[in-house]
Order: sequence, then C-alpha cells, then structure tokens
Amino acid sequence: MSEINNQTPEALSKLFHRLRTPLNSILGFTELLKKETYGPLTPEQKEFLEIIHRNALELLEMLNQTYKKIEPRIEDKSTC
Repeated sequence: MSEINNQTPEALSKLFHRLRTPLNSILGFTELLKKETYGPLTPEQKEFLEIIHRNALELLEMLNQTYKKIEPRIEDKSTC
C-alpha cells in the first residue's frame, strides 16, 4: 500500500482504469457466452464460465473497494 501512496493521482487513475477495462470485457463476454449467444454449451463449459465470471466479479469488487479507500488521497494530491 505504501507504493500506492507514492504514486501521482494521474498514475493511480490510469492504473485503476487499465485494470477495470479488461475485467469489464471479461465479464461482458462471459455473460454473452453464458446466454449461449454463440451456440449451446456443454455443462462443463457452463461450469468453467461461471467460475471465470464469479472470479472476475470478485476481482472487480476488490479493485473498486481499494479505489474507494484511496480515492480521497488521489483527489487531495490532484488539487495540490
């Protein structure tokens, strides 16, 4: 966490954006696949997609929670 405190506000914002963007893509594509948009899935494929989707949601939630904790510090540094 100390490394995060030493980063510039712009760097932190870019970091969180760069992490959230691919996660949102993963979530979107897994949702499409789970709806069988591109054809039927086997039970095993459905299970794997559910694991991928659930883990991506957990990671996105952790990322959002971390961002909420440091967001005030990012805003304080950007106003200096």
